[in-house]
This record gives sequence, structure tokens and C-alpha cells, in this order.
Amino acid sequence: MEMGRMRLLILAILIASDCATGSTPSGELREFKFKDKPISAAAVHALLTEWSDLLPAFAAVDLEGFTDSEVHNQKCEESGGWTSYKPGEDQYPMPGLFQYRHLGVSKDGVHVLEWFDNGGGSLTIYGALLVRFEEDRVFDSGEWRSRIRMLSVGEVCDPDKTGTFKFDGRRLTGRNPLNASYRIDLEID
Repeated sequence: MEMGRMRLLILAILIASDCATGSTPSGELREFKFKDKPISAAAVHALLTEWSDLLPAFAAVDLEGFTDSEVHNQKCEESGGWTSYKPGEDQYPMPGLFQYRHLGVSKDGVHVLEWFDNGGGSLTIYGALLVRFEEDRVFDSGEWRSRIRMLSVGEVCDPDKTGTFKFDGRRLTGRNPLNASYRIDLEID
């Protein structure tokens, strides 16, 4: 019986070490692209905390799974450095609009995205999302495959809806032109 437990423990360790490499991919992801296209605005939107919640419900997105999904991936458009999609476009007469733009990436691989979200009414919320990428392996459809996950590592809401974020590769800053005392100044590793 003791030998059986030891074999199970060794098997579990081998499986865990095979599926969690923790390496960080590079290349097109550094430009915030996947499969030669900007990363889906719907995938970015999925990582944001809902307006009514205090904590995010989703911490990571499988990029290939999301990109190939018939349910989750929505048609995106690019214009002036922004990538956008219309949540609920097939369901509502006045769909919302979600847009993001890539401000840059830190030396440690944290990407900074400025975004705005309008649910279809008069309210528009602005913010910044911080993400990084990790590559690991997952058992899927009877075999192991490589997976790239986009992980949320933080977000900043801009309650004054000014959309004035700037990122210099090290610091994310923002300000409200109508209120000089309101400032966002975040150092990003």
C-alpha cells in the first residue's frame, strides 16, 4: 500500500512539472499580437472587473482557446491605434463599445493597456489594465498542448473619465485636467 502511494506521488509530481513551465513567451506577444492580429478586445474585456463587483471574476484567458472560440471571441475592429468590439451586438439594438490600446510593456513583461467601456448607454468608464503572458501546458482533447495565458496583474479605474494615461516603460501616470490634485502615479516592474 505504501509503495502505491509513493508511485501516485511521483506520477503527480511528474505531471505537475510537465504542465507548469511558467516560462514567458516573447515575439509577437511583445507587440500585443496573437496569430498576427491584435489580441481580441473581447479577451481584454473579459479580464476587467465588472462595474458592480469589487474583485475580478476572471484572472486569466487562454489566448488560443479564446481566439478560436465561436462563443467568446467577437469581431474586432482597429482604428487609430485602438482595438474595439461591440459587446452584445447580436442581442441589443444599441450595443455597447469596448476599446483598448496598448501603451507599452515594462522590462519585466507587464503590458499596460488603456481602455474605455460603454455599455450602450450614457455611462463610459475609462481605466488601465496590467497584464502579462505565461506559457504552460494543458491536457486537452486527449493530448498535451502548449497554452499561452494572458493574466491580469492589476487594473486602475479612472473615475473622472479623462482617459489621460501615459506609460514610459516604468511608470503609469494619469491626471484629471479639471482637478490638478487627482493623479495616478504607479511604478510597474
